[in-house]
Amino acid sequence: MSFAEEMKAVSDELLSQFDERTDKIKLKVTGESTFVDGEDVFPDPTEYDMTGVATNYNEALFNGTTVQTGDILLTVLCEVTPDQSNKVVMDGSEYSIASVKPSAYTGIDKVINFKVLVRK
Repeated sequence: MSFAEEMKAVSDELLSQFDERTDKIKLKVTGESTFVDGEDVFPDPTEYDMTGVATNYNEALFNGTTVQTGDILLTVLCEVTPDQSNKVVMDGSEYSIASVKPSAYTGIDKVINFKVLVRK
């Protein structure tokens, strides 16, 4: 087993072990719109479960631009790669994705987990 595979297994185990939410974190992915009879038609969003933990930022890290008051950092596993066009549903509230950073120690093809910055 390679180092990246071992780290992925450790990440999977820890995030699954400490994800104590009864309502799972969901990633809502909206597909491409189509133009029908003069109107844009959007398909229903697809939801994917995300396993992980949510942490609030320390006030010392707020800079007003990349990190703002109320932002939440998610360290998650997901079967699809989140991006800024997606939404995150957590604790009954919908959040926009401000940034996504894959944790990939051997290159982008070996992603261990994602660090997702979300805000309302």
